Amino acid sequence: MKAISLLQPFASLIVIGAKKFETRSWGTRYRGPLLIHASKKWDTDQEQLLDTFHFGTALQNTDGKIKLPFGSVIGKVYLASVNYTQVVVGSLSEQEKAFGDYTHGRYAWELKDPVQFDKPIPYKGSLSIWEFPDELLLKAK
Repeated sequence: MKAISLLQPFASLIVIGAKKFETRSWGTRYRGPLLIHASKKWDTDQEQLLDTFHFGTALQNTDGKIKLPFGSVIGKVYLASVNYTQVVVGSLSEQEKAFGDYTHGRYAWELKDPVQFDKPIPYKGSLSIWEFPDELLLKAK
């Protein structure tokens, strides 16, 4: 199955349904199911995002804590469409705008039907859209 690696906290925001568009400098012709992989990278820039209102509010669980998995496939979505950011930016909430880079000339990937996996599947990610072994996905169910 096709997969894409994303930095945290963006990967988790997508699989919980809080982030409906992934912004990229490149588009793709692919449409269909897409696994979301949370990369291992974590730095102070990403950590500081958790202190901002939109990120902290969206990611807090019922006990007020934020838990982010790393180096794992954490869920899946359906990649429904890809448009230039200027096509979608006018219809976005302030929260959605905070979760992406909607500058002119970038692409907004519309993600639908998010599913967060109960147990992350440890796996090394890759750049661009890549292929995750179907047999590992079947074993995880």
